[in-house]
Amino acid sequence: MGGAHDFGNVTPAAESNIWHDPIAADVVLKAGFKRVVLVPLDATHDALITADQAEVLSRIGTPAARATAMFIQQRILVHNESQPQKIANSAPIHDAVCIAYLINSDVIPLDFYHVGIETTGMQTFGRTVIDVRRRGFEKPNAHVALTADAGLFYKILTEALTSQQ
Repeated sequence: MGGAHDFGNVTPAAESNIWHDPIAADVVLKAGFKRVVLVPLDATHDALITADQAEVLSRIGTPAARATAMFIQQRILVHNESQPQKIANSAPIHDAVCIAYLINSDVIPLDFYHVGIETTGMQTFGRTVIDVRRRGFEKPNAHVALTADAGLFYKILTEALTSQQ
């Protein structure tokens, strides 16, 4: 999980994970790994969890489900104050979307793009540059999720918490 195409969350241009160590992210993307999957904010913000959904999770009743619901409800409170989402009373659960992909890859469609990291710009330091229009001259180096299936994500989350009973 890292990066963002349309918007940042720590600066207008940069996502927190990449911004904290853009040089390391740049090294990884330039390393020539056979398969890099990048799940940026664009995808995780497509799979928001609402307060109503968190309440349903809480009613599953297991300690894991109750803890998950409490965590999500706290995230919603923080996001309502500092980063209101496109759906009222909701929040992204970034890393959980990545885990959901490992369970069912249909949750995030991937496209193969060249991805670079801005490591010198004064206003763009830490920005993830995803060449979605294929305007650059660099070969694709990462499979990138720019959207997510919110319904499938919630189903995967619910099933995982229900199976703990």
